Amino acid sequence: MTIPAALRRILLCLACSAPLTVLAQFNAGCTMQPPQAALQAKAYPGYKLERRKANRTIESAPLRDGMQVEIQQGQCVDFVVSAVTLVLPRQAHAEASENELMELARSEIGRLKTSAAAGKYDELQQFLTQARGIPAQRGKRSACKDQSEAQAGQCSWESTGGFIFEVRYKPDTIRVTVTEYTSA
Repeated sequence: MTIPAALRRILLCLACSAPLTVLAQFNAGCTMQPPQAALQAKAYPGYKLERRKANRTIESAPLRDGMQVEIQQGQCVDFVVSAVTLVLPRQAHAEASENELMELARSEIGRLKTSAAAGKYDELQQFLTQARGIPAQRGKRSACKDQSEAQAGQCSWESTGGFIFEVRYKPDTIRVTVTEYTSA
């Protein structure tokens, strides 16, 4: 079975760490409703939600100790993408190893007050527990939902999607992103 061109482009975007920024190019005509908010707005002073074209949402909220969370979501017909990013003050986390950042992400994702039923991010947390043993490819650790190997950082159509873990160092912040994508 071949991967449809639109999904192949989306997965390629995921592999290049631009999971949602290019969705508009490929799904401008999608008629599905945008994703629902992931976070409980009232639980986070300073919470923001932006609805964007191509069935995308971007949420942000301050957490503790200067951390922030950003959640990007997108969906259309045969895929759903959700990327949770912790934005950490670089100075406070400069000495943290990648494994420590994975554990921090797993812990903080588990603490999120979501608007969905309990367990919304269980699969992301399970992936983060296993990600330590996954070799990095191009600075990312990837796994497929069906336990098949993520070739070149992306999963095949038949795998029904996958996960990506990435750390990006910016001058003042460290961005720890965990992405889940589902294809059908």
